Amino acid sequence: ANDAYLTNIKYVYKLLEDFLLTSGIKVCQNLKFELTWFNHYFGQKVLRDTTWKDILSKAYVIDERTTKQRGEGMFNLNTLSVINFGLRVKDVSPIDVKNLINEPLLEVLKYNALDTKYEDALYDALEISDPLLMERVEHHDRTAITLALTETLGVSVNTEVLSAFAIDLSQRIVALKKEMQELSEVKRFEASYGKFEYSSTPKLVLMFKEILKLK
Repeated sequence: ANDAYLTNIKYVYKLLEDFLLTSGIKVCQNLKFELTWFNHYFGQKVLRDTTWKDILSKAYVIDERTTKQRGEGMFNLNTLSVINFGLRVKDVSPIDVKNLINEPLLEVLKYNALDTKYEDALYDALEISDPLLMERVEHHDRTAITLALTETLGVSVNTEVLSAFAIDLSQRIVALKKEMQELSEVKRFEASYGKFEYSSTPKLVLMFKEILKLK
């Protein structure tokens, strides 16, 4: 019986691997987390030889706030589903998600199916028309793959190169801040709203909307 069980498990794994490699675009919520598991079981080919998309990438580019709502961030599936569909999808399934191993399999499958349905719908609902913003989304998607590999393989750090890079980067940042401080847009901002702080999201929003008149 044990041999039959192992044979079935291997068969299921092979079916899943074939699906991952031949099914076209796949959408995940928190892509890096999913890819870490897939890389462990199937190797790097399922990371690089197919196409992955992450809902978190789109959600972050659209609204990067990390304000908590009922203990959930703005990128949480419950938060996104209630904003876009009026349904807290996680609350529909009467199971303990922190103890899935002890829940009935049928209920777990229903829970997973709901997640899958609304993740797929969310990727289409989170619309981004600006090409530059879509470039950022694609950048985050690529980064998720690299992070999954980094967590699995580790990374060697050349401290001398890193130190030299840090010094060079700091100097470039100082030069850019000085250059930006002389811009007429910054002077107009400070005349109306006080000191312009480059790392302040609220002040950047003011700059983009009120001074630069961007949508």
